[in-house]
Amino acid sequence: MYTLYVGIDISAQEAHIYWSQLASQASGQFVIAQSQNGYQRLEARLKRLCPDPSQTHLVMEATANY
Repeated sequence: MYTLYVGIDISAQEAHIYWSQLASQASGQFVIAQSQNGYQRLEARLKRLCPDPSQTHLVMEATANY
């Protein structure tokens, strides 16, 4: 069973990230730029939310050709 669920809506300039932790019922959202810095921020944030990547379920939805 996963402990962190993450959905990412991808567009040309940015990605909108939505997350939920079932055990604590915590959830939130944030936006990153489609850049190396943005990806590094995403990785760091997800590691803070759930240090074990095998416990994270992540889905992405891209609009049109992204």
